[in-house]
Amino acid sequence: MKKKVRKLLGILIVGILVMFLCINYFSQIIISQNDMTNSSKVIFRQIDQIIKQNEEELEKRKEDIRNICILRARAIAYLLQQDKSKINNLEEMKKIAKLLEVDEIHIFNKEGTIYAGTEPKYYGFNMESGEQISFFSPMLEDTSMSMCQEITANTAENKMMQYAATWTEDGDVIVQIGMKPSSVLEKIEKNKVSYIFSRLAETNGYTLVAIEPETNKIVGSTKEALVNKNISDIGINTKKMKNWDKAYHFRIKGKWYFCIFEKQDTIIVGRICEAKILYSNINENNFMFFIYILLIGGVVIYFITHYLDKNIIKSISAINNGLQDISNGNLDTKIEVNNTPEFKELSHYINQMVESILETTDKISVIIDTVGLPIGLYEYNGSMERVRITHKLPEVMGLSEEEAYKLCENREEFNAWISEILSNPIEGEHEIYKISSSPDRYVKIEIIKRDDSVFGIVVDKTSDICTKNKLEKELGEDELTGLCSRRGFYSKMDELFALPEKLGCAAVVMIDSDDLKKVNDTYGHNNGDRYLCEIANILLKVNAPGQLTARLGGDEFAILFYGAGSKEEIDEYMNKLEELRMNHIMKIENDVVIDVKFSMGKAFYIVDGVESERLMRVADKRMYIDKRERKKKQME
Repeated sequence: MKKKVRKLLGILIVGILVMFLCINYFSQIIISQNDMTNSSKVIFRQIDQIIKQNEEELEKRKEDIRNICILRARAIAYLLQQDKSKINNLEEMKKIAKLLEVDEIHIFNKEGTIYAGTEPKYYGFNMESGEQISFFSPMLEDTSMSMCQEITANTAENKMMQYAATWTEDGDVIVQIGMKPSSVLEKIEKNKVSYIFSRLAETNGYTLVAIEPETNKIVGSTKEALVNKNISDIGINTKKMKNWDKAYHFRIKGKWYFCIFEKQDTIIVGRICEAKILYSNINENNFMFFIYILLIGGVVIYFITHYLDKNIIKSISAINNGLQDISNGNLDTKIEVNNTPEFKELSHYINQMVESILETTDKISVIIDTVGLPIGLYEYNGSMERVRITHKLPEVMGLSEEEAYKLCENREEFNAWISEILSNPIEGEHEIYKISSSPDRYVKIEIIKRDDSVFGIVVDKTSDICTKNKLEKELGEDELTGLCSRRGFYSKMDELFALPEKLGCAAVVMIDSDDLKKVNDTYGHNNGDRYLCEIANILLKVNAPGQLTARLGGDEFAILFYGAGSKEEIDEYMNKLEELRMNHIMKIENDVVIDVKFSMGKAFYIVDGVESERLMRVADKRMYIDKRERKKKQME
């Protein structure tokens, strides 16, 4: 018992240990994923702030440059308004450009053509020469306008410049200045995602990427080798991603990676980490957790088994020994185990239960005797010499008190006596036996065996069997027609079919009356009964030597022709029956005469089957075919 308890405790604790290890393992996986998710979200917010901050600074820088360009264009226009002779002086124009720190000066006439400035090679270009220069064409319509163009490639040399233009005060010429936007371009370059991500520092094993949503192209990464690649090229399958704002596991170049993505304004940012690195501490932590739980489990098993051995196992063993004595029939055994209040209480209730069983057995016997039920009980087991019986058993079995007492003294003799009775069962009955013939006495014996115990219930069935035999005799004849009843017909037919030599050449005929319902509805049920009796008389008039005629029930009849010398002989009987059927009438009250009609179908033994049930089914089907044909002829 102690070993079994230890084994069960060991299995239980190992099971709990495995369960906690699994819970701990998966919990640490979830925690690692959550930690990466949370840290990634912080990094994503920082990236978003950097990009937005750079964009704001870039816009501010662009606005400052635009203002500077307009101011310098206006300053040059003012100078030229004061001394227009400088317009056609190339050297003077270059001095002004250098003084005001502009790279180019172009002078347009009122028709929008460059005719002066610091760049003679641009002379002759007009507002229609290209898309870039045409930006300023609205100024030809309004001399009060000043315009500044975004950084773009110029028309003449396709180099990146930023141009601003304004009219002189008298509206005579347009002064356009051009500046190389080196500082702005540098700022734009630094604001590119690829530049931002190249400057970001990332923990070893982790990679940041920026993805263009429309093309899934990597436009920035802390690993420069990934830039300009499609994310599918590195093993990330977008078809498996329901949306970008989630975490996924992907197998990249034979290794598992944990990937987190977030969709921002213009890009999708992601953070990728190899699973081996992300979960690197889980196995170590789980091993330490296993050691702690194992030590705790060992201590728990020791203390529990020690307590069980001292306070429970010994007490259970003592109770088991007492219960074994009780189950062996020693109902006088008393159990006294007082180690704990619980076992003391259990011992008390067991003793009380045994006393109740003894009292209940006596009460049942008294009740059976009081109400006069013909039931007797007996009981014994392998360790009992004497058989215990109720007071009613001797009366049920037709024994005197002395005979019963003598039988019960020896379990083996009693068992032999019961076995002898069981060897004489009543045919067709379940567990009913005849124990005497003068007078007839029948009993039902039901024996319940469990382990080494035997419990017997004996019920007096004499009255039931005698009544049943009487009813069976009475039920052999149909009360209305005097023909054989259904039960009698089946019984006699079974006997004949069991003796093929007596059955000989045979046939089954199934008969069903026609128009019985019409007769009942029109002339009453009394005449309906007379109608059935007329059919019975017709059937009896065949008067074959081997003829068994029966009413099976309702308007259904059957004939078994047997013992015939040949099939032709049976055909003669059928022809005679057909002649009797053709012209038979019955008189009703008030001189009313009706035809007596019925349908029939036959099946020959061996030809249509060798079993009575099959022959009856075949004959029944043919009878219904005959009925349909007769109705059809009647309608015609």
